[in-house]
Amino acid sequence: MTLSYFFGQCVGTVRNTINRLRPADNDRDVIAAFERFITKAPYRYRNGHPVSVKTIQHYRHALAYLRAFVADKGIAHLTFDALNRDFYEQYVTFAYHKHLRLNTIGNHIKTFKVLVRSQPQHVQELAWEFMRCESLREETDAVVLTEEELRLIASFPLPSLLLRRVRDLYILMCWTGVRYSDLSQLTRDNIVTDANGDAYFSFRAAKNGRKSMVRILPEVDAVLQKYDGGRSLPRVPSNTRFNLRLDAMLELMAATPQLASLNDPITRTFTALRPNGTIGYVRETLPRWKLTRCHTARRTFATNMRLRGNDRDVICAATGHRTEAALSRYIKDTLLDRASRLH
Repeated sequence: MTLSYFFGQCVGTVRNTINRLRPADNDRDVIAAFERFITKAPYRYRNGHPVSVKTIQHYRHALAYLRAFVADKGIAHLTFDALNRDFYEQYVTFAYHKHLRLNTIGNHIKTFKVLVRSQPQHVQELAWEFMRCESLREETDAVVLTEEELRLIASFPLPSLLLRRVRDLYILMCWTGVRYSDLSQLTRDNIVTDANGDAYFSFRAAKNGRKSMVRILPEVDAVLQKYDGGRSLPRVPSNTRFNLRLDAMLELMAATPQLASLNDPITRTFTALRPNGTIGYVRETLPRWKLTRCHTARRTFATNMRLRGNDRDVICAATGHRTEAALSRYIKDTLLDRASRLH
């Protein structure tokens, strides 16, 4: 070991010690660190893939609300040692009053934790209490529509053109598994045909850019034929309007004997603001139609395709899930359903 090498090692040790002990670390600004984190995001990898543009948009959304929170509370500098249980509860309450959906607030909390993990170890330790705060629990989406219910919904007489269009778009979602953001891609422009003459939708998901290929089942083709063979599908309304019209449509259907199953009770547990002003778990029971949303269609497709006997990897090719484990969260089959497939 040379003298210069030994001297260099000593200098490095002293520098690291000073960096750990310097007061500035205890006063490190979270907003500034978040800005640097977002600037460097395009050059990082997550799960072996570059951080997507959509993920960076989520980061920016979280930063915007964090800035609004800091301004609302009159905080001059939000430091990492201020990230504790009290910050967690105050931020969740603040975001809840801003009418953010629970899963959006949960994504913000997850992003803040990713930010903390990106910092040096001694900075991470300052926020240890916040890092141990529980994940927010979204309401349980246990609703899956059966094939028989889908057939009844597809043929149900509706009083207005707007409701009929939303119904047709929703049927397309239930029989293709596409997300709401990809509905506009279900047109003849994205149809490919194989050597046997079978037709498929082929497109890249708006959410993650992954390519999906979904076979056009007879139920899908029946909807396409209503609109000039799929060349002029109805314009997709905003997500809010879509869900409002979906609610109105399902409420009408649930009032009839043939679709009375839509009134079956579902109990959900979720995090919300309690009457005493605190955040905590709340339980409530609602009819199935009240909990049927855009994402229910994706769960419906995955479950019904599995009940038909399709392998999980085949369903993944349609839904765009990277792994079968991720797909499993969408499949709502019972123990008896699984046992019946045993040969």
